[in-house]
Amino acid sequence: MSFHFLNETVKLTDCTAAIPPDLSAYTVLHSAAYHAGGDFGQMLFQEIAGRGFSIWYNHYQILRDITITDETVSAVLKLHFSLQNDVWFGIQQMEKIIMREMQFNIASLPAVQSSLRLSAGRSYTTFDIHFTPDYLTIYGEAFPLLARFLEQTGRGVPGMISPLNGYATPEMQGIITEILACRYTGEPRNNYIGAKTGELLLLGMIRLEKAAAMTNLIPLREDDVEKMQFARKWLHENMTTPCSLKELAHKAGTNENKLKRGFKQLFGSTVFDYLTDIRMEKALSMLFETDHSIQEIAVAIGFKSSPNFIAAFRQKYHFPPGTLKRRKNAGTMKPLDP
Repeated sequence: MSFHFLNETVKLTDCTAAIPPDLSAYTVLHSAAYHAGGDFGQMLFQEIAGRGFSIWYNHYQILRDITITDETVSAVLKLHFSLQNDVWFGIQQMEKIIMREMQFNIASLPAVQSSLRLSAGRSYTTFDIHFTPDYLTIYGEAFPLLARFLEQTGRGVPGMISPLNGYATPEMQGIITEILACRYTGEPRNNYIGAKTGELLLLGMIRLEKAAAMTNLIPLREDDVEKMQFARKWLHENMTTPCSLKELAHKAGTNENKLKRGFKQLFGSTVFDYLTDIRMEKALSMLFETDHSIQEIAVAIGFKSSPNFIAAFRQKYHFPPGTLKRRKNAGTMKPLDP
């Protein structure tokens, strides 16, 4: 695999395995690392090999505007996540697609060029899973959209599985973190990462099928998207003291109807459901990592009473939070970070 920009070419074989101190925060244990630097900035590629797939966790610190072209000699099927900052993603002979922060999609690259356009003065992080056709064929039985996509791929047609990108849910973001933080080695590591990869693909396909089936879409300008992103960020930062939908729309600089429709169109869930998801993810983390009581956790994530929290938790995970606390106290449950 090689990467080209302007008149320069960076091949993985030309990269060094040494990771500079200022990129150490992105280190993934037991991965193959490739680093390249120059007047363009720095690029760090890390690969985790799996059975039927390989994971690429890439970080870019860019000093000048560049378009990086990735040339592959064989077909690639990849699930792509833009984890930090928006990127322009292009596939040869197709219109360029903007991949916003925390968006994802599945791309088919049948031995063609693909490109990322990156801007000076910014840092970018991407997370890709390259799958073999045989791996994805198994999941095609459950997802007609994937089956049709694989048929198209078999004919050598490049493209994206869905015309609309999906947004990674808090649960999906958590799985990515768990994969990158895995400390197991040998067969336990293979099994753990394999299970998490399959889970991430399933959750991603559920959301991409919903995105592909969406009708009655409303036009969203660049500033509309920024307002929806503001609303999403505000929910993360104020989950304990949420406001009404009307108040949130006012804070975001839009109207209630556009917030309702635009938020669901971009993020695949209603504002209320998204708030519930991030609260439950926070609650799950606290149950694993702290000794707080159920009542304390309920208050910490914005519930006025523990019965309401317990009911919401049970609806999300199909068991009450007390079950996790009892297992943790009994020493029969491992923490989230392996």
